[in-house]
Amino acid sequence: MLVTKPKNYDQVPANKPIVDAIKAKKQDPSGAFVWTTYAAIQSLQAA
Repeated sequence: MLVTKPKNYDQVPANKPIVDAIKAKKQDPSGAFVWTTYAAIQSLQAA
């Protein structure tokens, strides 16, 4: 069985402020769904 994982957005230099904010909350920014959830919440807030 083949499974694809989302890109590691925590490794992108432009995301460093977000990674630091997540780490400040003592959470793991490298989870598979952290970044897609973050983007979804941003979209909902903008709507």
